[in-house]
Amino acid sequence: MNFGQLKIGTRVAVLGGVMSMALLAVGGTALWALKADEAQFEACAQKAQNFENAIDLARGAQVAFKIQIQEWKNTLLRGGDPASFDKYSKAFVKEGEVSVAKLHDLKRVMAQLDLPTSDIDEAQAALIDLKTKYLDALTHYDQADPDKGAHAVDKLVKGMDRPPTTKIDGIVAGVMSSAKTMQAQAVDVAKARMQSAIWGMLGLVVLALGAGATAAWLILRSITDPLHQAVSAATEVASGNLRVAIHAEGEDEVSQLRAAMGKMNDSLVRVVSQVRDAADMVSHASSEIASGNMDLSARTEAQASNLQETVATIGQLSTGVQHSADHAAQAQDLATRASEVAERGGAVVNDVVQTMNDINTSSRKISEIIGVIDGIAFQTNILALNAAVEAARAGEQGRGFAVVASEVRALAQRSANAAREIKSLINASVECVDRGGNLVGEAGNTIAEAVQAVRQVREVISEITVAAREQASGISQVSQAIGAIDNTMQQNAALVEQAAAAASSLQQQAQALQGSVSFFRT
Repeated sequence: MNFGQLKIGTRVAVLGGVMSMALLAVGGTALWALKADEAQFEACAQKAQNFENAIDLARGAQVAFKIQIQEWKNTLLRGGDPASFDKYSKAFVKEGEVSVAKLHDLKRVMAQLDLPTSDIDEAQAALIDLKTKYLDALTHYDQADPDKGAHAVDKLVKGMDRPPTTKIDGIVAGVMSSAKTMQAQAVDVAKARMQSAIWGMLGLVVLALGAGATAAWLILRSITDPLHQAVSAATEVASGNLRVAIHAEGEDEVSQLRAAMGKMNDSLVRVVSQVRDAADMVSHASSEIASGNMDLSARTEAQASNLQETVATIGQLSTGVQHSADHAAQAQDLATRASEVAERGGAVVNDVVQTMNDINTSSRKISEIIGVIDGIAFQTNILALNAAVEAARAGEQGRGFAVVASEVRALAQRSANAAREIKSLINASVECVDRGGNLVGEAGNTIAEAVQAVRQVREVISEITVAAREQASGISQVSQAIGAIDNTMQQNAALVEQAAAAASSLQQQAQALQGSVSFFRT
C-alpha cells in the first residue's frame, strides 16, 4: 500500500483498524476457546454428575444389601412371634428389591458412561438367587422353637451372602475407581486444552502485535521520512542555499507542506533576485545622485558667490540712484512752491499709485519665485518619498536610510508650508494694494484740477522724479528679489548637502543590503 496517497488521519485510522481487527481476532479466538471449554466443562460436569449418581446408586445398593442381611438376622433372631416374623421377613424382601432396583439404575447410568455392566448383571442375579435361597431356607424355620429353627436356617444359608457382598463391594470400588480415573482424565484434558488455548492466544497476540508493529512502522516511516526531507530542505534554505530542489510526492499533509515549501522557496528566490536587482539599482542610482549632488552643491556655491557680488553692486547703484532721487526731489520742491498744495497732492498721489504698482509687481514676482520654491519642495518631497519606499522595501537594512528620507521629506514639507504661508501673505498684500489703489484714484480725482494747474512745471520735474524713483524702486525690488533668491539659494545649498548626505547613506545602506542579499545562493 502506498501510504503517501493517504492523509495522515487516514493512516492513523488504518493503524487503528489493523489493531482493532487484531484485537477482534484475539477476542474472537478467546471467546471461541471459552465456548469450547464451556461445552467441554458441561460434558465433564454431566459425566461427573453421572459418576456421582453411579456412586450413590452403588453405595445405595450396598447399603440396601447390608440392611437386607440385617433384616434376615432380625427375622431369625427376633421372629419368634408371627407378627415379628412377618415384619422382618417382608423387610428382608423389600430391601432385596431396593438393592436390585438400585443395581438396575446403576446399570443404566454405567451404560451412559460407556462402562461395562456385566458385574452388575452378575450381582443382580446373585441377589435374586440369594433371596430365593434365603426364602426357601426360611421355610424350615420352626416358630415353636425359634432358637432351634434359627440355628437350622442359618446353617442352611451360611456363607451365601459373601459372593453378593463381594460383587457389590467390587462394583462400588470399580465405580469409585472409574470416577477417579475420569476426574484425572478430565483434569489432564482441561490442562491440555488450557495449555493449547494459552499458546494459541500467545500466538495470536504475537501475530497481532507483529501486524500492529509492522503497520505502525510503515505508517511512521511514511510520515517521518518526508518530514526529515522537509527539515533537511528547510535547513538548506536557512543556510542560504536557495538552489535546493523540494519535490512533493503524494497527497498527504506532509506532501502539501513540502509543496508549500517548494512554492515558498521559488517565491523566496524570486524575491531575493528582485531585492538584489533593486539593491544594485539603488546603489547605482544613489551613486549617481551623490555625484549629481556634489556637482549641484559646487554650482550652487558658485552661484551664491556671484549673487553676493551682484547684491553688493546693486547696493552701490541703489545709493547713487537715491542721491539722484534726492536732488530731483529738491528740484521738485523748488518747482512746486508756487502751488504747494496741488503739487504736493499730485506728487503724493503719483507716489502712492507708483508705489502700489511697484508693490503689486514685486508681490507677483515674489509669488512666482515662491511658486518655484514650492515646486522644488514638492519635487524634493517626491524624491524623499520614493527613497522612503525603497528603504521600506529594503526592510531592516534600509531603516537608517528611511529615517534620513523621512527627515528630508519633513524639511521639504516645512519649506512647502512656509512658501504657501508667504504666498498667502503676498496675496493679502496684493489685495491691500488694490484697495489702496482705489482710494488713491479717488484722491486723484479730487485734486485733478489742482494738478492740472501746475501740469507744465510738474511734467518737467515729475519726469525726473519719477525716473529717479522708478530706478530706486526697481533697484530696491531687484535687491529684494536677489535677497530672496540668495535665501533660496542658501536653503537649496543646505538641502543639497542634506540630499548628498542622504544619498551617501542610501548608497551605504544599498551596499549593506547587497551584502545581506549575497547570503542567499540562487
